Amino acid sequence: MINNNNTFKSIPLKALLIWGLSLLLTLPAYAQSRAGQASFDPDRSLVAQYGVQNADTSRIRQWLDTVIIFSKRRPLESIPFFNELLHLSISRHFDYGAFNSYSNIITIYNNKGQYETAFAKMQQMHAIAANTGLPQFRAAVLNSLGNYYQRKGQYDSASHYYFTALEDLEGKANISPSIIPAIYGNLSGIFEHTGEYEKGLQYLQKAEPAIRTSGNNYYLALILINKGNALLKLGQTDSSIGPLKEALQLARKYEYTQWQHLALSDIAQSYFRLNDHQTALHYLQEALKLKGDIDPVYQTSNTSILGDIYFAAKDYKQAEYYWQKTLASATELKISKSILHAHKMLGELYRVTRQYELAYKHANSYSILRDSLLKTDILNRTSTLDKKYQTAEKDKEIAENKLLINKKQHEIQNRNLWIGIVATGTLALAMLTAFLYSRFLISKSKQRSQEEQLSNIEREQEILQLKSMISGEEKTRIQISRNLHDGIGGQMASLTMLLSMIKNKYQTGKQVEQDMQKLSMMLQEAAKELRQAAHNLMPDMLNRQSLKEVLLHYCEQNSRENLRLDLQYDDNILLTKNAELFIYRIVQELVQNVIKHAEADFTAIQLMQTGNTLAITIEDNGKGFDSSRDMGNGQGLQSIRSRVEHLNGYMSADAAPQLGATIHIELDFSKLQQL
Repeated sequence: MINNNNTFKSIPLKALLIWGLSLLLTLPAYAQSRAGQASFDPDRSLVAQYGVQNADTSRIRQWLDTVIIFSKRRPLESIPFFNELLHLSISRHFDYGAFNSYSNIITIYNNKGQYETAFAKMQQMHAIAANTGLPQFRAAVLNSLGNYYQRKGQYDSASHYYFTALEDLEGKANISPSIIPAIYGNLSGIFEHTGEYEKGLQYLQKAEPAIRTSGNNYYLALILINKGNALLKLGQTDSSIGPLKEALQLARKYEYTQWQHLALSDIAQSYFRLNDHQTALHYLQEALKLKGDIDPVYQTSNTSILGDIYFAAKDYKQAEYYWQKTLASATELKISKSILHAHKMLGELYRVTRQYELAYKHANSYSILRDSLLKTDILNRTSTLDKKYQTAEKDKEIAENKLLINKKQHEIQNRNLWIGIVATGTLALAMLTAFLYSRFLISKSKQRSQEEQLSNIEREQEILQLKSMISGEEKTRIQISRNLHDGIGGQMASLTMLLSMIKNKYQTGKQVEQDMQKLSMMLQEAAKELRQAAHNLMPDMLNRQSLKEVLLHYCEQNSRENLRLDLQYDDNILLTKNAELFIYRIVQELVQNVIKHAEADFTAIQLMQTGNTLAITIEDNGKGFDSSRDMGNGQGLQSIRSRVEHLNGYMSADAAPQLGATIHIELDFSKLQQL
């Protein structure tokens, strides 16, 4: 699946990458209330100052508070003290101290942009954490490993560590009420970047009540930021501003500089979506003026946002400056999502300004990087881990319900025994009641059976109607096989762009022989496309080859210089010929929509089977549309939706102007085979 995120879509990743979500840092206000009890010499170790005999859990808490205050002024110099506290806490089996010491170390390294140093510490602690009985400390290590891989765009590895942390915490006593919600917040970022915005929002909605109950304002601010971004992805722009402004208020009140910076940037994003560019710039400029340790990931995203704003205002020179700055910084820091967005938008900018060679260069870099970041197996593994975790939660709920039912049944048995002793005289009446009740149950069973039979008949009739509709459509296609103009529309667009390039070169005196040769070849391809159009209307290849082979041929025939079609096909899919034709027509119609309307240079076609569900996904990086408003306007999409609903399937669209589009369809495999 292709993820058409722009920088705005990558912002929640910065929140969820949590250099602050390394889990539960001790809040400064609390630290100050305890730290004043001890003096502190930054040139001597804690044990040297206070004595190892005093290193009980109470003293470790006090020392931790003292070092946290010191870290606010001299963060890197505080790391040796946090390391000392970490190892003291592990030796004393003090989960709270190990957890907070480790979290502070990782956060400091990340805030300084020393990601690989942080990763080395994570690896060192991973082996140690596995052998301790400290669940919060183990969760912190697993969570930070997940953060690292999420930032790198390796979502399968990230989700593995997050779900492992959740399983490790399951059923543990005396853990902080903020830990599990914090990991939920991170998981929402995974599903955001795989395009599953609803699922991401579900995890945030599970996290928010627990965070509010715990009174942890640090994580409440972050969860609200992530919630605002999730609502934005779902097209609920007006609703997104409320949570973001509440987060900003908390961040200002408690001086959470990182979250203040992030909330300001994300509010700017929301106002940008509402076309209020002045307000967006106001919040963005306030974010840029903030002082203190701010993660370089956040700072890089701000330059990208500025590029977006100036591009929308058609100030292409300024937009180019900020996107080039973003690309340089993101490449140095290895921030994959920012690199991806910079290439995409620079390609669009150079296309608009008719610098076609540069446009092609960046568009090609965008396609290559995007494909490497979002692979089918990664998305499947993430989904599988989520299902496994959700199933475990359901199993736990079922077990609890069974226990409650057994208890109730035992109570009922005891009560019935006493009723039997006291009311033996009513036995005959009870037997009569039982007989009548059994007759009632039999009657209800027959009625239910009849209703099920009627429902099955209705479903069979719907499938027969769908078969007739498909048959009628195929006859119509044969009759209109001479209507070929849609088949060469994409070729004509490519020819137009190439002619513009040749014209520019000719005016500057450059050699154009090679481009003329390319033009000749494209004209030949256009002629070939005319011959293929009739074939596309009635593909007799389906009678001789598999659906996968036919779709590969279709992608090859419809790909061109300015549009690449990529097929991802699950080889385990085995369909009847009627079902293959049904799927082929859906894919054909959706791809033709992309060719005619999307102005995309890359489209991915994905067919995957999971259990009894066949999923079809068509995703492009074109100009997009407003899925909340325009989804039902096209006859083609309405026709597909109607056919899908006949098979009890569903169809959804995730699209926004200038941000590409994704059409996702799920079908009941067994019903599909009945066609």
